[in-house]
Amino acid sequence: MIRRRLTADEIAAAAGTLDANTTLTDIVGTVRSVDVGHVVVDTRRGEARVAVSDIVTAKALGPRPGRRGAPHRAVSVEDLEELMADGWPPHEREWFGRWMLRAAGGYTGRANSALVLGEPGPSTADALATVRRWYDAQALPPLIQVPLSPGFSPDDDPLVQEATTLGWEALRPVRVMTAASADVAAAARRTSTSSTRTNVSPALDDAWWSLADDRARTHESDARRVLEGSEKQVFLALTPPVDTDGITSGAAGAPSGAVAHARLALSPGWAGVFALATRPDVRRQGLARQILRACADEALRAGASSMYLQVAADHAPAIALYESLGFTTHHSYVYLQPN
Repeated sequence: MIRRRLTADEIAAAAGTLDANTTLTDIVGTVRSVDVGHVVVDTRRGEARVAVSDIVTAKALGPRPGRRGAPHRAVSVEDLEELMADGWPPHEREWFGRWMLRAAGGYTGRANSALVLGEPGPSTADALATVRRWYDAQALPPLIQVPLSPGFSPDDDPLVQEATTLGWEALRPVRVMTAASADVAAAARRTSTSSTRTNVSPALDDAWWSLADDRARTHESDARRVLEGSEKQVFLALTPPVDTDGITSGAAGAPSGAVAHARLALSPGWAGVFALATRPDVRRQGLARQILRACADEALRAGASSMYLQVAADHAPAIALYESLGFTTHHSYVYLQPN
């Protein structure tokens, strides 16, 4: 939200109306660009160009409700997707209509795909051709992320249908799940019995990175830029001693580093869980539940009342865990790639 001074013409136009004594107005939307003289904001009424000299104050707001229900349910699909894109930021971002073209050196599909948030402007065929050209210039394979309306399958989506006829295929369905942070914290406290040492750091430290997966290590420079690229994030790691069989303080031969970790992206009202992982030799011992409890506690401390995460639609054990902690499916998405 940007609060700015009204121009002399605007004040004159308001003379004799109920707004005659008003000298300020608010602009709510998404900041698209900033230069020395102006800020461009994408509002629900269109693009607004604001002179920097007219700005009185500005602050970040959470996404406004798009449907009825608790805040984590009421947020619209488009607003939540844009929020999640900020939580996992690409190195390069360019708008093509309401498609967000993203690139991050090939590290993860989320940061290297065109996110569909509305109409691209031209025909679907022209939009797909633009995506191909843009990703060719980035030396990356073309990929499109298509959010699906709640209850819809890929076969129901008009863009997926048309892209399929043009030689693209849908793959890798993902669930987006949300919950109230307080509910997650309470459920985790009821069901989590083990004692852990939780490291919480605003920086990506060695304990956290010790559990980085092969994909992150292969793209280490790009991965670190994405992981540390949000406006605010914290890194949580569970390290020995852990009160589970086989892992004790100072146990001979026990591997060093984290036994579980997660990254929490923080924004006004929201906390996003990313890169949740447990060391393979200590899985099925409740460590994922414990790290999620730590995430929920940290979200509440940061004033984030709602949480989100993303999970492969066929990962039944993970989905069962998240549902046991109060997460429900908000919507889903699929990727499109050329055949």
